[in-house]
Amino acid sequence: MLKANFGDRWATQEFETNDPSRNKMLVEQFLRDHPEISALSSHTALLPAPQLAERAVFPIIFVRHPLLRLASAYRFEVKQDADTFGARLAKRTDFPGYVEELLLQNEPGQARNFQAGRLAMNFPDSEGARFNRALRAVDALPFVGLVEAYDRSVDRLARMLEPHFPDFEPLIVQENVSGGAAHDVEGRLAEIRQQLGNDLFLRLSDANREDTAIFESVRERYRQPA
Repeated sequence: MLKANFGDRWATQEFETNDPSRNKMLVEQFLRDHPEISALSSHTALLPAPQLAERAVFPIIFVRHPLLRLASAYRFEVKQDADTFGARLAKRTDFPGYVEELLLQNEPGQARNFQAGRLAMNFPDSEGARFNRALRAVDALPFVGLVEAYDRSVDRLARMLEPHFPDFEPLIVQENVSGGAAHDVEGRLAEIRQQLGNDLFLRLSDANREDTAIFESVRERYRQPA
């Protein structure tokens, strides 16, 4: 959608994530080095959004039900041509094996409250528990969309961007919505339970309580009148 709207003023770039301070520096430097772009897409530009004197930065964040997100990530990793841990793991095992391996990670990662961990970065660790900081971020960020309410999300986004980009079109592009209807959350969860088996499904659900609570909070907002 951003590429379609901005054309050669759109860019995509990934950044190191091991050191959040360095990540912030690299993102800021990239934006300063490319004053010609109006939109940047990235999986690895961490919060908080850069504060630049020369231009305002409007972060566009989408969340998704954590188990649906993980199932989508597995399908992507299986297909992508990359030599990363996730891609190698997905190619040598099935979805239950992928989940089992990722659950060995104790800290937030692909299978453990990934979205809560990323959202919490909007505030320093000293400002409270991760989950509380993540919920604060949902309230503080100018826009948080929901994959499972994509149409309403991009309509809201277009209204917010209109003062700055009056020609912005909320295109319905659903390339990342794979494996069934994005809106049928309960149906997709039933399929995932069948794939994983009840025990592993419950363990994965328990490991993503924070992400699920965030998802439900954002979903409730998109159930309200526009």
